[in-house]
Amino acid sequence: MTRRAVETILLIMNASDESTPDICLIALDETDAWADALPAEFAHAIERIETVYYYDANRRVHVAEITPSYELWRWITRAVTKSDVNVDLEEQIDSYVIDGAAGDEWIIYAYTNTIDTLARERGENPEENDWTFSRLQLSADDLGEGDYDQRMDMLRDYLNDKYPL
Repeated sequence: MTRRAVETILLIMNASDESTPDICLIALDETDAWADALPAEFAHAIERIETVYYYDANRRVHVAEITPSYELWRWITRAVTKSDVNVDLEEQIDSYVIDGAAGDEWIIYAYTNTIDTLARERGENPEENDWTFSRLQLSADDLGEGDYDQRMDMLRDYLNDKYPL
């Protein structure tokens, strides 16, 4: 998936009550986690490596503690390359990152205050952050009917069908 395709995505349902998901996308910089794994020929060409997660801003979970967290679902991991990188090298880097991310956890948990702060900062300064937070604009009809888990499964299918990797 090209960087432009990802940058044009705006997603999901507007929250009308607690049972309606309010899905957001957020890109988290994971460059440090990749530092030792990157071949030298790629390292100089990469600005950052980020994983785009989606989460329901209406759903907070408690993972063995009092502080609430969001359940973040991994959607894609991508390399943001420097502007002077040629297309062939960019494709090699994309393949390397996609293959390397294949074994990553599909779900992570992050404190709601951390994610909310990032979302607020990025929402206020989108030009400085290169598409790192979006709220999806889908209606309830887009995901059909069913309980919460069924609707979230439909969301995953929707993302994978509409924006295949």
